[in-house]
Amino acid sequence: MKPAKLYTYYAMAALSLFPVLQARAEISQVSLSVEGLGCPFCVYGLEKKLKKVEGVEDLRIDLKSGMAVMTPEEGKTPDLSAFNTAVKKAGFTPGEMKITAVGKVVFKGKGAFLKLRNADREYHLFDKGVAHAEGLTQATRARLADLEKDGTVVAITGSVHEHADEPAGLSVDQVEEVKTTVLSIEGMTCELCADRLARLLEEEEGVSRTSVSFAAKRAEVESLGRPLDPALLIKTVEGAGFQAALVEKDDE
Repeated sequence: MKPAKLYTYYAMAALSLFPVLQARAEISQVSLSVEGLGCPFCVYGLEKKLKKVEGVEDLRIDLKSGMAVMTPEEGKTPDLSAFNTAVKKAGFTPGEMKITAVGKVVFKGKGAFLKLRNADREYHLFDKGVAHAEGLTQATRARLADLEKDGTVVAITGSVHEHADEPAGLSVDQVEEVKTTVLSIEGMTCELCADRLARLLEEEEGVSRTSVSFAAKRAEVESLGRPLDPALLIKTVEGAGFQAALVEKDDE
C-alpha cells in the first residue's frame, strides 16, 4: 500500500474510533431521589436498570441520600420518563426529579416556557408554592420577560412535573445565563484535532460546554453565570499546539 493511501486508511480508522464532537445535551444533568434503597446490593440492582436507559454517559448513586445523578451523553436529550420506569423495574419508588435544562424563555399567553436548545421539547415554567394559573411570582415573571426580550440562552435548574397531554412543568429554582466565548482556531489538520481540543477546553474550571469545529476553525466555550477568561482559554489552545484569537461579538 502506498504511503498516502496508508495514511488515509489509518486516519479513517482513527475517526471511526473517535467520533466528531457534538453539542452537549440540552439537559445537562438529571437528579432523581429513590425510595427503598437499603444496601449496596440495592444500589447495584438499580444501577443495572438505569444504565440501560438510552443516552446516559455517567451515573452516580448515593446510598445514604438515596439520590441517583445522571449525566446525558453528548448530543442526546434523554427521555426522562425512562428513568422513573427503570427505578420501578428495579423494585424501588422514584421520587422528586430535578434537571438542569438549557434553552430560551418563551411566553405564550400568560404562561412562560423554556424551549430547549437543539431539541424539540419545552417545559412550562413555574415557581414552587405559587397557586394561581400563571404559576410565577411577579419577580420571577419580570426576570423571565427580560431574558425573553434579550433572547438570552439560560440554564434553569428545578423539579420536573409531568402532565398528561401537556408540556411538563419545570420549577424555576435557579436561573443562570449561558455565557459564550468564541475563539478562532488555526493549526488544526483534522477532526481529531478538534475533538482533542474540545476535551482539553472542557477540563478548564467553569466550562459547562464546548464545541470545536474543524471546518469553521472556531471554538465555542460556554459557562454559566460568569464569563470565562479568554486569556486562559487561549493559553490552553496554544498548549495543545494550535493558535487562537478571541472573536468579538461584532466580528461574528
